[in-house]
Amino acid sequence: AVGVRATAAMLLKSALCARLAPALAPTLVLTAEEYVAQVVPKQPVVIATHDGTFHCDEALAVAMLRLTPTFKEAAVVRTRDPQVYGAADVVVDVGGTYDAATKRYDHHQRGFEEVCAECGRTTKLSSAGLTWRHHGRDVLRTIVREGGLAEGTPLSADDEAAVLKRVYEAFVEHVDGIDNGLAACVGDDARPRYALSTTLSARVGRLNARWNDAAADATAVNARFRAAVELCGAELVEAVEDATLSWLPARRVVHDALAKSTDDDGDGQVVVLDTACPWAAHIHALEPPDRPVAYVVFEDSKGDSWRVQAVPVAEGSFVTRKPLPEPWRGLRDADLAARTGLASAIFVHASGFIGGCKTKQDALAMARQALDLLAAPEEEPSKRPKV
Repeated sequence: AVGVRATAAMLLKSALCARLAPALAPTLVLTAEEYVAQVVPKQPVVIATHDGTFHCDEALAVAMLRLTPTFKEAAVVRTRDPQVYGAADVVVDVGGTYDAATKRYDHHQRGFEEVCAECGRTTKLSSAGLTWRHHGRDVLRTIVREGGLAEGTPLSADDEAAVLKRVYEAFVEHVDGIDNGLAACVGDDARPRYALSTTLSARVGRLNARWNDAAADATAVNARFRAAVELCGAELVEAVEDATLSWLPARRVVHDALAKSTDDDGDGQVVVLDTACPWAAHIHALEPPDRPVAYVVFEDSKGDSWRVQAVPVAEGSFVTRKPLPEPWRGLRDADLAARTGLASAIFVHASGFIGGCKTKQDALAMARQALDLLAAPEEEPSKRPKV
């Protein structure tokens, strides 16, 4: 158990996680017997979940609760005894009841079909998603306040709502999906192309005792669960940190760029970023529904060239709305310059998702020329020029 805890502690790598470390590691994770003997007379606040093999959703739910003012010093009891968990202040992933008023957050009962509709999502919620729905705002405020994010200044209502939604979509939702056995792939052929072995759910799963470990009694398993809560809490804190310090400022950059896009190119299909930033997460949310963006133009991180990147059909997708024209793909330098007429052209990726030029002027011209070529009538194959 000591080795398991040390492994989890290594993941508290950010300064923010270090500041919040006391809240990330439950001081008490007890069996039902230990709970009756130790906790009832002493502990005013108790979180209950099931015993036995643990999963990511309840470990993350407990981590969330520990990051709220109400439950920051709560003990955790792991049991399937209704009389024991029925007396707890909050129950996650056990009990067959979802009732926010009494803080019961289970998702296994027949007829449960809750999704995060308030975020526009359709994934069935697990105990993690349910806990985020009802306690996420308190979790976020704790991390921002005690972690010193945004210089300790509370987020505006709009920014807070945006970060809550972002953390659900980018972090919590995959835990909901995996725990409910929902495939990430949707379509006629939903078979995954590769194994996802390093998800948070998989890392939590590996903290369980091996099936043939005869020494794994309930106390040892609870120590492992404590490590799982610590691991989940650390990754949750880092997800909030990223959303607040990186994602949110990028959202503002994209918002301003979209407002200027009609001035730059006339129709808003090409957006120019004054500051390079992770923009893909924001284009779909902020662009006008009747004016989808085709390309984003931005300066390379080295500051010596400009990029033209095709907007994906959805965040995280490798499929783009308008990949750069096929005759340009895979060409570089002089060959590409000859094909496009752009003297500073550098490259176009073989898939057409991105290209580059040395000057901003040529990068803009590449984007506009691509739109013109893609809008032109399709030529017969026999009349197409050879590349």
